[in-house]
Amino acid sequence: MKKNLLVVDDDEDIRALLEAYLTGKGFNVIAAGSGKEGLEKYQADFDGLVITDLDMPEMDGIEFLKRLKEIDPDCIGIILTGKGCAETCITSLRDGLAYDYLLKPLENMDLLLTACQRAWEKKDLEFHNRDLMDSLKKSNEDLQLASKVFENAVEGIIVTDRDAVIQKVNPSFTSITGYGVGEAVGKKTSILKSDRHDKAFFEDMWKALLSSGQWQGRIWNRRKNGEAFLIRLTITSVKDASGRTTHYSCIFYDITENKKEQDHIKSLAYHDALTGLPNRLLFNDRLAHAIESGRRAIRRSFPCFFWIWTISRKSMTALAIKSGTCCLPRRHCACPAACGRKIRFQGAEEMNSLFCLRAMARGAII
Repeated sequence: MKKNLLVVDDDEDIRALLEAYLTGKGFNVIAAGSGKEGLEKYQADFDGLVITDLDMPEMDGIEFLKRLKEIDPDCIGIILTGKGCAETCITSLRDGLAYDYLLKPLENMDLLLTACQRAWEKKDLEFHNRDLMDSLKKSNEDLQLASKVFENAVEGIIVTDRDAVIQKVNPSFTSITGYGVGEAVGKKTSILKSDRHDKAFFEDMWKALLSSGQWQGRIWNRRKNGEAFLIRLTITSVKDASGRTTHYSCIFYDITENKKEQDHIKSLAYHDALTGLPNRLLFNDRLAHAIESGRRAIRRSFPCFFWIWTISRKSMTALAIKSGTCCLPRRHCACPAACGRKIRFQGAEEMNSLFCLRAMARGAII
């Protein structure tokens, strides 16, 4: 911080003496011949100490310091005065107008330097304290905001220690899992375990956490009532200043209904609405998968058999269509697994020859 110092004295010789001496001691000295001039120079973005004479015409040192305090309550002043006015200076110190006072004539300039250095240390300390208070205030505001976000988040939030023992949960955690704060805190996150994942799954999760500090994915958990539910989970390690992991934050949201909707849409897309049998899209998908498997196995034959049941509007009556359609799912259930997969092509579509299918497969593999 730059050491600015304002010297206010109506005696030009004293001003010149103080300016020369204090400049040589590293201060940036600004001189003023009256209290009015001193106020004008202090207002011009001045930040530093003030040395003022007590006995000045028009505006004495006490009045000058009072007005200065109105401009800057944190200003620090040192008063220069004769021996007969020491009591006035002591009163100004008691009232907080001045920090120190010195008696004229200044026979020992080191006393002035010591007073200035002590005053500057006080100002520097106040500056750092103010900076710390501002930082503390900002930190408190950030903590309050974080607390509000934590409490009002739609996602469930869990904070654990490094051993996965739950330290804190938010209200959404309770609404999703059914576990209250008292039931969860102090317990391991394994209280949510659904047993739908094997040991290797969790080993991979911890491996990712320890190596990168984060893991994201879908995982099946179990609510307090025993119901399994699927969540999208993000786990992040929380480290201290030394880089050591102290906690883990877990943020999750329930995607069970989304999964059900996706499965339903997928089922509608790949199955015939009338019979419930796999349709042409699923047939093509399975065929492509089988062909790719054949390629990887470098086979020159295609061991794939499909029973293709077709219903043609052109060749069948409405009753026959209805009877045949109803018969298909029953025949499917009665057919052993060895028979393969039945596919229903919609409308009048049909594949005339099983050999065509086998030829297609051979050609694709060759």
